[in-house]
Amino acid sequence: MRTLRHGVLVLGGLLLALAGAAAATWWWLAAPGAEAPRVIQVPIIDATPKESNGEPVSIPVRNAFSVQVTRRPEHGRTAADGSRVVYVPAPSHIGADAVGIRACNDGGCSEATAMIRTGRPGLSALTSVETLGLVRRADQPLRPGTKLSATLAADPAAVAVSVTVVDALRPGAVVLDAGAGPVVAVRARLAGATTSNLVIVPVARRELLIHDAAGGGLTADIVGTFTKARVARGGRFVAVRKTRVVELDTARDGRDATVSPHSYGAHPGIRAALVLVTAQIGSGTAWVDFGRDPSRVDRTTTWGPSKSGPQRRSTMLVPVNSRGQFSLNYQHGSRIGVDVLGYFTGSRDASAIAGLYVPHKPATIFHGVADPHGRAITAPAPASAIVVTLTGDDGVERDLDAHDVGISSNRTIGTILPATKARVTVKAVQPLHVRVELLGYFVT
Repeated sequence: MRTLRHGVLVLGGLLLALAGAAAATWWWLAAPGAEAPRVIQVPIIDATPKESNGEPVSIPVRNAFSVQVTRRPEHGRTAADGSRVVYVPAPSHIGADAVGIRACNDGGCSEATAMIRTGRPGLSALTSVETLGLVRRADQPLRPGTKLSATLAADPAAVAVSVTVVDALRPGAVVLDAGAGPVVAVRARLAGATTSNLVIVPVARRELLIHDAAGGGLTADIVGTFTKARVARGGRFVAVRKTRVVELDTARDGRDATVSPHSYGAHPGIRAALVLVTAQIGSGTAWVDFGRDPSRVDRTTTWGPSKSGPQRRSTMLVPVNSRGQFSLNYQHGSRIGVDVLGYFTGSRDASAIAGLYVPHKPATIFHGVADPHGRAITAPAPASAIVVTLTGDDGVERDLDAHDVGISSNRTIGTILPATKARVTVKAVQPLHVRVELLGYFVT
């Protein structure tokens, strides 16, 4: 009985204590003029990874009285206020960067590191080197001024297009436009001209427009597709020192050759080679066929006679076989030389940013006189090479020694020029008026 009574007393005491605490709490809440205790939350820094295509990036900070950048970015600049840090990437930077942030208030401080990856609009890799025939009218002459269009099968950042005019009806240019601006693909200097060229056209829409002012036979093929990529294994361009890999005197050496990747410092597993072809053509139409193997034709370029002389040059994007080889057959000319300007990596290579392609709205970056002393051109960012078209403005054939490119009056050639520290030097054996149009660049 005493134990029961003692338990009842203890239980009753606990209940009275709880009731008193509840009453006190209620009184504190209801007492006039009472203030709730202020809970101070430490600052919150939004350190989720950010991406930029060159534009400023805002890194939000909440509940902070002061914000300080504790780790300056290596490839940009920052500005801080009480609610955010703004990171502005350097115009030349493509890749990762980091910003350290410390934010404080009365409740304490927080620290975080925000990671930012900077790219450029259209940063892309060469994902296809298969030929997609758009227009094949070489045996069906077009009227001068004809306009054609074709729908691109995918959503590329840029396309490499091989254009050939056969027996032009009058002097004029073939101009391509995929929404980013017009690109002069090839120029026929005179009626009856036959000539080829390769250009890389930036894409802003899925329709490619073709305006043929020259008329005559026309072939326009997409021979390469660049697709957006943050990093890539295959399809990255590796520039090499211009390397002569084929030198044929057809009367002595025949008309066929096969090229190994080792001859220009590459290896099996690459995707394609970029070559400059120099041909002596004679009095009739000549052409060269390139293929992965001797029995296969993947690329053809064609030249006709001209008053400017028998020598012709064209840049070509040539697919290779599993051994990294390509073959060629040359018809109706006396000599041909092939130089490799670079190659595109395959899936065996390590994933990286270097060598990715950045399309650029077509823009004139040089229009003046090239001479033996050279004229410097600055790329829009650190680049291993720039993609351009070169057009001669005067009436005399000259050589530009960047890749020994033959240019004459109203003739256009597309090429890729190697860059050193974002600079390219254009020289001419003798003074030559030339226009250089930038179409894009490969990042270092």
